Amino acid sequence: MTPTPTARESLFATPRAQQEAHAAAELIAEADGQVTLDGVELGGEIRELLRQIIAIVAEGGTVTVGAMPEIITTTVAAELLGFSRTTLMKHVRAGDLPSTRTGSHTKLRRDDVLAFRRERLRKQRDALNELLAIEDRLDIE
Repeated sequence: MTPTPTARESLFATPRAQQEAHAAAELIAEADGQVTLDGVELGGEIRELLRQIIAIVAEGGTVTVGAMPEIITTTVAAELLGFSRTTLMKHVRAGDLPSTRTGSHTKLRRDDVLAFRRERLRKQRDALNELLAIEDRLDIE
């Protein structure tokens, strides 16, 4: 079955799961980067993903797991970015986001959209830090 953008499942942390997640988080922290699950050493990306999931569960949070195809529509991409479809298309036309056209349909690679989102968030974080630094300087004066 091909994953669709709507294939999701929410996992809620029970008190028992929360206790187990605390113990797992401690084991991961003590493992110094070497994590093995059923005899298989977990690589950096999956280890980090599992560490984040365990941290969320340990705090009693909800984890939503979803599957997304490699090629996505402009509607899905706009939703991922928190944009209107019109704004997304402005970025596509400006060359900010690579895309392909199939007939009248514009398609984007999931990884390109996620990289764009990460970069956008990084720029927002940098701008916020810059504003906070300016505010700190003004408070000193």
